[in-house]
Amino acid sequence: MVLLAIFSLVCVSCGGGGDDPVSSDTPNQPEPGGDTPAPVDNTFPDPQWENAVRGIEGMFSGNMTVYLSVPEEATQVAVFCGDECRGVAYKESVADGKSVWIGLVHGNDGDVLTFKYYAAASRFMYRTDVTATYKGETAYGDIDNPVQVSFTQVTR
Repeated sequence: MVLLAIFSLVCVSCGGGGDDPVSSDTPNQPEPGGDTPAPVDNTFPDPQWENAVRGIEGMFSGNMTVYLSVPEEATQVAVFCGDECRGVAYKESVADGKSVWIGLVHGNDGDVLTFKYYAAASRFMYRTDVTATYKGETAYGDIDNPVQVSFTQVTR
């Protein structure tokens, strides 16, 4: 009996009584900071992909050139093997006002490559699940037929 009385007293003192119209008239809703999911931060700082690539030059058996078609909003494009940045692509203007992103990729034959791009205006990062297999001294796409890659936005 004593525990029941203490429990009732605590509930009344924290707003569980009839004086609070929200608690008596509204169905249970999550408290702020409670069960509601935290907002997702979709923004990223400018990536330092060029610096990452400078640190790996000369560590692999060869190079491969990639030619990519990337959405116009892209300001940086990079090639990865797992989480390691293996190359950075640069935007080049070609015929008819179109652009191609061309990059030199460092690797070993058989490495599985993926692609990311960064859009500075929105600070959004995009990645692709499309993979390419590294083969030294070859090209992935070409200047006239860049590889069109579809991307999805990265969230934290």
